[in-house]
Amino acid sequence: MNGKQDMVVPISDAYTFLELLENSTGYLIPNCRHWAMIEYPEIFSSVTLDFLDSYGAKTPGRTAS
Repeated sequence: MNGKQDMVVPISDAYTFLELLENSTGYLIPNCRHWAMIEYPEIFSSVTLDFLDSYGAKTPGRTAS
């Protein structure tokens, strides 16, 4: 997960990580800098929980999709 305006980990680096990490997925948040979990906590939480659910993690308060 990366903010589109992240100056610490630029988008070009985020794409490089995706290419280097086997079976990786990515998510870009528009109008977000480096601290997605602070700037957009709802989006960050939703994307993180969806990712965990996709691997069968048991996340409290969520039903399997």
